[in-house]
Amino acid sequence: MSQYPHVLSPITVGTVELPNRVYIPPHGIHLTAPGPAAHMVPSGEYAAYFRERAAAGVGLIVHSTTVMRAGTHPINSAADERSIPSFRAVADGVHAAGGKIFAELWYFWMHYPWEPGSPGQPMMGPSSVQPADSYHVTRSINKREIKHFVELFGRAAG
Repeated sequence: MSQYPHVLSPITVGTVELPNRVYIPPHGIHLTAPGPAAHMVPSGEYAAYFRERAAAGVGLIVHSTTVMRAGTHPINSAADERSIPSFRAVADGVHAAGGKIFAELWYFWMHYPWEPGSPGQPMMGPSSVQPADSYHVTRSINKREIKHFVELFGRAAG
């Protein structure tokens, strides 16, 4: 470790004091549990997954946190109040183990079928130009949807 003398020393990021410079970047894990109204929320295993990493000495965990449009998919969304207790359990576990946690808010872009067995709905994008590396159909996001996403991201950040 002498080659990297600062790795285990504290550092301040903004107003947050981190115990060291070891971090886990945002990534998806599929540990959800059914919640109210068929809403999927982070499970107890989900909270334990992050708590154990903090207990092992990870100073900062960057939590991948989706921001979903209402009614698009039964998955945890930071913009949905039903997810707050589950996200609180994740944060409380990380803090109890001595770590810090940040959230990366992102739009869940996955396409959904129109009906079972049918092709996917077009994904939203800044333009209707098709990505060269994907078979998905893309459509331009409109001003009403942009306003809605600004509201969702604001609610999720809160």
